[in-house]
Amino acid sequence: MCFPDLLLSKGEYQLKLPPPFIAGMETAEVVRSAPPESARGVRGGAPARGRPL
Repeated sequence: MCFPDLLLSKGEYQLKLPPPFIAGMETAEVVRSAPPESARGVRGGAPARGRPL
């Protein structure tokens, strides 16, 4: 959880999501597979991070 998640849960964030919703703006995954011509050089098994909003 991060500060924006806490604000979301209290309805005080600039983005107003209708309940129910799952707080959690961060993601962390592992790349299962990627094409060999990937422009970013991503390879299978590499960690992936991002913000889905």
